[in-house]
Amino acid sequence: MKELERIEIYVDGLPIVAKCYNRKATLMVPALLFKRFGAYVDLNEENESIIFQIGEKSFSLSINKDSKEASYMNGNIYVPFLRVAKKLGMIVERSEHLININTPPTSCLPVLYKGETENKIVALTFDDGPDGYYTPKILDILKEKNISATFFIIGDQVKMFPNVVKRIQQEGHAVGNHTWSHPNLFELTTTQLKNELQQTDEVIFSHTGIRTRLFRPPYGYYAKSDLQIIDKLGYKVIMWSIDTVDWSGKSSEEIVLKVNMEESPGAIILQHCFGAASGVLDGTVKALPVIIENLLEKGYEFVTMDQFV
Repeated sequence: MKELERIEIYVDGLPIVAKCYNRKATLMVPALLFKRFGAYVDLNEENESIIFQIGEKSFSLSINKDSKEASYMNGNIYVPFLRVAKKLGMIVERSEHLININTPPTSCLPVLYKGETENKIVALTFDDGPDGYYTPKILDILKEKNISATFFIIGDQVKMFPNVVKRIQQEGHAVGNHTWSHPNLFELTTTQLKNELQQTDEVIFSHTGIRTRLFRPPYGYYAKSDLQIIDKLGYKVIMWSIDTVDWSGKSSEEIVLKVNMEESPGAIILQHCFGAASGVLDGTVKALPVIIENLLEKGYEFVTMDQFV
């Protein structure tokens, strides 16, 4: 088995690290790497080929086991880097230790990290739910404090806890799409990404009667071409300006301190409402009323993300 090496490629001046290998002096890179350059990448299982497209430029490579064009390696599809890049109209400069690639211009969906406002408004957001334990506790606190928040929910979790999703919607909170299975978008083909969003959209609609236009990518990862697909599906990409890292089991004191240090007008606060391990979000629940009280004392108003976009 060939040994993979790490290579740094500069794309429009920004570095990307990828795993690659050399096949008879040909640099082979993961096919999905081209998503980072703005290309749609899809798999045609029937014809055993991988399809690339940027704008009007489109072509495919065979990936059957005898192919000299593309090959499987550790379960991933690898393709000849220079050939694909040039076919897609990219300008490639390569030296012994450096690869620089300039991609064709594309219009990309703007990504929101923070509300553009000088008013003292802030948004609480909760990812990965719903669940049957932490999400209800968070909803209880929000109801007691009369505060609205935004929940970026996972389709598979909605299927398991439909009544919790109904409660989120009925109590005046906003709902966002956080994919069906929480994958790394870098690892999805065009079709797989569409399926993740559309499946989640349908299950949310079936239990709430609403179709959200808010989307948050799992882990905050997205490729250039992902933004184009997300835009075409009618979503706005919502990131965050304050990451409490509560999923790692942070204490309530650490979470409160993080928010206090970084709060500002238009802030989007990232927390979670599903804990994969027992006790992992106890700090989130304990910190939430303190965060709310602190920000209210400073004159902040809480809004949902649909009021920001």
